[in-house]
Amino acid sequence: MRRLALDADAVAGWFDPDPARHGLRAEYEAGTLTVVGPSRLPGDVLARIAERWHPDAVRLARIGTELDRLRFELHEPSTGELAPWIARGLSTEQAAVAAVAAGLDVRLVTDDAELARVASHLVVAG
Repeated sequence: MRRLALDADAVAGWFDPDPARHGLRAEYEAGTLTVVGPSRLPGDVLARIAERWHPDAVRLARIGTELDRLRFELHEPSTGELAPWIARGLSTEQAAVAAVAAGLDVRLVTDDAELARVASHLVVAG
């Protein structure tokens, strides 16, 4: 089974109307992929979806319920794990997913150009 860290942009793509963005979701639902991320991932995904597609509160709540159902493997990076990533210019959201990927020694999937640049040694195409 493959194990990957996904950031909020990558997971939000699972809810994109364009089915081309659903490849990793199909792999996850088939049971061949474990998704790891920071404990803040579900909230960050909801925020990203709200920014992109502006769903109403009912739709966003349904997506939140679906995110809970997916039961990703979530980890809380320590402040010490965040610090080197923040020092390299990442936001706390970006630093959290980079710290989780680095700490668990897994590859990272992101659509975020800055995160991909700073954590290039961790990034893999989704």
